[in-house]
This record gives sequence, C-alpha cells and structure tokens, in this order.
Amino acid sequence: MKLFEKRMSSILTPLTSASAISRFRDRTHKFELVARDSWFFFVHKDDWFIKTIRPEDRNLSIAKLNRRMANSAPGHKKLELSGVDNFIKSFSKEIKDVIYMDIGANYGQTAVRIQKILRNLGVKYQIYSFEPGVSADCLAVNVDMNKCEGVEIFDAAFSDIDGFIPIFAMDGHTEDNKIVNAAKEATVFPVRSIRLDTACDAMRSAVNRGSVFFKIDTQGAEVEVLKGAKQIISDHQFLGLLEFSPLSISSRIKPAEWLKELQESMHVIGCDPRQNIKAKVGQSTAEIEAFVDDVISLRMKFCDIMLVSHNHPKIKLIKTLFEKSGVTL
Repeated sequence: MKLFEKRMSSILTPLTSASAISRFRDRTHKFELVARDSWFFFVHKDDWFIKTIRPEDRNLSIAKLNRRMANSAPGHKKLELSGVDNFIKSFSKEIKDVIYMDIGANYGQTAVRIQKILRNLGVKYQIYSFEPGVSADCLAVNVDMNKCEGVEIFDAAFSDIDGFIPIFAMDGHTEDNKIVNAAKEATVFPVRSIRLDTACDAMRSAVNRGSVFFKIDTQGAEVEVLKGAKQIISDHQFLGLLEFSPLSISSRIKPAEWLKELQESMHVIGCDPRQNIKAKVGQSTAEIEAFVDDVISLRMKFCDIMLVSHNHPKIKLIKTLFEKSGVTL
C-alpha cells in the first residue's frame, strides 16, 4: 500500500486535514456540521447533501457533538448494508487484502462507510479517495473527524489525460462540480487530473491480483474516466461500481452505444438508486435501449451499474457472490 503512495507522490500530494482546514479559511462558502447515519460531516450549506439530513441533525453545536460522541451515537441510524456493500464485504472477506478506489468522494460518505465495513471485518485494506471539487475542502476533515484509519485523500480528478484540466463549479450548488457539461454561469478553476491506468501502474501487483474495487461517481464524466482506463479494461482487471446517468453522457456518446461497448469486455449489472443489485443488462440493442429508457424514467434520472471484466482474476469468486444476489454472469 505504501508503495502506491510513494509512486503517486511524484504526481499527487495527499490532502491532510491540517492542510484542508487552511482551505476552509480561504473560502467564502458557509459550512454546517451535520449528523448522517452513524457519522458527522462538515458540509456546504447550499449542497444537496443538506436535503438528506433530518432537521434535528443539522447545525450541531460543540455541546451536541460531544454529547453524541460520549454516548457512542453520533448519528441516528445504524449502518445498513446495501446489495453492493454486501458484495464488497463478502469479496473483501474472501481475498483479505483489498484496495478501494473512491473516485468522486464528495464529503467522504462512501469512504467513511466502507472504512467501517472493512475495519469491522478485520481484513487488510486501504482506501484512496479522490475529490477535485469544492467538497474536497471538507473531505479530509470529515475522514479524520470520524476516526477513519487507512483512508488517503487526494485533491484530484480522473479523466482521460494526465495533467491539469478545468473543472466547473455552480454557484449555489457546490455539489455540482464537473469537468463536462458546464453551465454558462459556472465558475471555472484548474484541477489536477490523472488517468486510471496511471494510478493503477502505481499499484500493479494489487491490480494483477484482482483485489482492487473501483467506485466512480464523477457527475457525468464516467465516459472520460473509463477512456483513461483502457489498459485495465483490456487486461480484464476491472471490478467496480459506476454511476450511470444517460442524460449526462449523451452530450458525448449515445448511452446505449456506450453500454454496448462496455459489454464487449465487461458484464454490466444494473442496480437501483439505493445500490441494490438487480439484474444483468441484456446484450441485444432492444434490451439495452429499454434499460436506458428505464433509467431516464426514474425520478433521479440515474442509477448505479456494476462492471465486471469477463476474465477478471477473481471471476469465479465474483460469479459466486452475484449468484447469491440472484444474478448469473
């Protein structure tokens, strides 16, 4: 694990909570301390995340924070594992040494949850979280505040190039930071970008073993992220969860055509908005287009899909785990 960090240091510098705090002071955005599930998070007041918080769990004071921590009850709900979380838990339990690539980490909701799952398992793990947007100001602080060990933070985006790229931030919607589909009123600033293939070169042995799980949620830039993962995909080393938003990717490619391309080397499994594993997407043009139409008809207009390389190093184990969810690869 440390070898990855050493190799990556020539490209990216980890974002610590100390350096993140200095960034808070440089921002004009207003922040709020909230409780969500079993954890605490600093968030921006104009972010969508606020809408998911109960009124009594907002605007927490130091007194409320200390009282909840003393009672070992920071949030209001115990950890509930979704279908994908259960898959990750079972997969990690079997291989006993996993790397979780959290690409599009937002405030750290996924990193905090997955860290708790893996820590409770007692397996060897490392989580690498990447966030290039305004939320990155809070990410490292939130990870530290929730006492998460084994989580490394990087202020960076993934795309199909290594270098710097523009990211567009929406005033009044700090969650909506993206490298594609920029609105006219967006504020632009530069961020470091790397390819997934570049990152995987720094952890080659783990990738070759098939012990890396990728989570990709990049506000519609999933097409560009996978363009930067050509080597991993061609070597059948991809296993992960990806947000699928047809309307967001349609500006560059037809969603059904993109899924068809992915199916040439990977199984595509649909999940519902709560990440419950549903069914493998059919391969005929009609079946794929029907799936895309179903996603567009959802209130949120997106869902998650799991991608599994046909000849992944752990394909036998993966097939067994999916069968337990009623899915045959």
